[in-house]
Amino acid sequence: MKLFISYSRDDTAWVNNLHDALRSEGDHAVWIDRGLVAGQDWWQTILENIEACECFVYVMTPKAIESIYCRAELDYALALNKPVLPLRLKECDYPVALQNIQYQSITNEMSMYQVLLRVERGLNAVQRDIERGRYVEPTPRPPRPGLPTPAREPEQVSEVFMLAEDAAAANNVPLAEKLFKQVMDADPQGWGVAAAERLADIRLERERGRDYLAIVQMAANPAKVKGAQAAARVYAQKYGQDYDPRGILPQLLAPVSPPSQPATSTSAASPTPVDDAAAGWNTAKLRETLNSRVSLDELRNAALDLRVEYEGLEKGELVRRMILSLEQRRQLDRLIDWLQTSRMDIDTSQFKVERASSPTVGEARGAPPIEVGTPPPAPKPAGPNLGDRMTDSHGVTMVYVPPGKFTMGAADITDNERPPHEVVIAQGFWLDLTPVTNAMYAEFVTAGGYKKQEFWTRGGWEWVQKNKKQGPQDYKGFTDAEQPRVGVTWFEAYAYCQWRGGRLPPEAEWEWAARGPENRTYPWGNEFDASLVVFRDNSGLKTAPVNPKTRLDGASWVGALDMSGNVWEWTSSLYRPYPYKPEDGRESLDDAESARVVRGGSWYLIVDVLGLLLQAAVRFWFYPSLVSLSYGLRCARSS
Repeated sequence: MKLFISYSRDDTAWVNNLHDALRSEGDHAVWIDRGLVAGQDWWQTILENIEACECFVYVMTPKAIESIYCRAELDYALALNKPVLPLRLKECDYPVALQNIQYQSITNEMSMYQVLLRVERGLNAVQRDIERGRYVEPTPRPPRPGLPTPAREPEQVSEVFMLAEDAAAANNVPLAEKLFKQVMDADPQGWGVAAAERLADIRLERERGRDYLAIVQMAANPAKVKGAQAAARVYAQKYGQDYDPRGILPQLLAPVSPPSQPATSTSAASPTPVDDAAAGWNTAKLRETLNSRVSLDELRNAALDLRVEYEGLEKGELVRRMILSLEQRRQLDRLIDWLQTSRMDIDTSQFKVERASSPTVGEARGAPPIEVGTPPPAPKPAGPNLGDRMTDSHGVTMVYVPPGKFTMGAADITDNERPPHEVVIAQGFWLDLTPVTNAMYAEFVTAGGYKKQEFWTRGGWEWVQKNKKQGPQDYKGFTDAEQPRVGVTWFEAYAYCQWRGGRLPPEAEWEWAARGPENRTYPWGNEFDASLVVFRDNSGLKTAPVNPKTRLDGASWVGALDMSGNVWEWTSSLYRPYPYKPEDGRESLDDAESARVVRGGSWYLIVDVLGLLLQAAVRFWFYPSLVSLSYGLRCARSS
């Protein structure tokens, strides 16, 4: 059945969960307002989906009853004679227009399974009434209502102001401007003052972003660097230097030194080759940066210029060979020069080794002096390094994620990610290179994984026995060997990882592997690139195959693939508000009822131009006994 869900923005988290449960468990086509998409007429899109629905689901809370938008949606659905299924989520007044319709009472204490039972009961009654011919759309169709405008009441004005903020955050500037103007007209001396200030900010940010992008494009072209420098000076005078997401302004604004005169040589001999060890290049840092911030195509162009073989090599291997080859030829400085001219957003000074003082005459260059009679320092034990790969006993490739610290969460997405806070990952770990595929998971089933209690949590094993499970839920079009495994509960995801000798990653480890020490917005960087991720517009409405060669340019800083889009991935963590504190019980395995966190976004998401819902900090949740064709998994293993 085609469903339209009307709800207050305060209930977004619960409604998102209901949406996915109705879709995966009930096989309904469900529409909700997932976001304010730039370039789209938001209100007309809502009205179109009300017209197309077979049942109007009305989630009733005090905020929804007060909302001018929910009220207008309900009025239009009734005018079209649409069946209405009211769900009373919180105590509130019952609209007079619905007095003859029985509502379903929902409580926060109910599991999503219990909610689905009540909703399905109501939908069955609606279906019977439809078959009896009770709901016939009037002819001619009533005219569409215009975008609601707020009265002077504070709750209405504040609702429109917050919706305008949502539009601004989603970069839907035309809608934000329209809504802020409504606020200014309705309450010129109150909320309207704040709306006028925000409107001025948005217009300034739009102009600043346009000017900054032009500078970035010029700086990327060596022939236009001087133009970029001149434009940067004007930019800094007009906007300051606070907005510099690429980190290019310090280099462009630095004073230009006159070219130095070459020293007179008294010998015709060839110049001495550069000694990279003496120059102090930090090759480990260089390797990390090339892997995480330079695309494969850029690296291939550099390899061509530097006479390094690159045909058929994956990104990580190309970086390794490039550095090794140039080190052997004592030409690593040429790679640094290439970075300085081609990627001005990368600070090449970070690759120089810090030294306490210059070596004196007689000391070995590049090595500290050793006192006579003092034994040389013992070599450090070899260990895995950033981005190293291994193949586990089941033939699955994993990448190494080193320890470190980062800022978890974000202040500008939803309440789920607030507040941003520092988290320390004390120990390195291994993580699957890709999401688990159908072929990988089939081995677990064939090996009798559903018959061996030792792989399951207590609640998971009870679930297996109660439901007589022998394998995961399959969906037509989602069963190819290289497609990510979907249709698995949290219980099944946990058991599979245990069988592999691993575990589900806590959400802090997952986000660290996706974002790294630079706190990237997306696994590949800070700018949204639709070509690097599988989502609604390019998925063909199903998951895309994964293997070590798919979407390489979308890899995270450690080389993990598809950490954004394709499938949401189960984590070990119970959903609880931030800040993330593993000791507060959110990593308990005993809870078989509460929702668990999923990460990464999926093929089903409708995405705005900024890719907001595909950002690496976004978190969502699902109940452990439910399945979806949008949810998969990826395993971790302690180092």
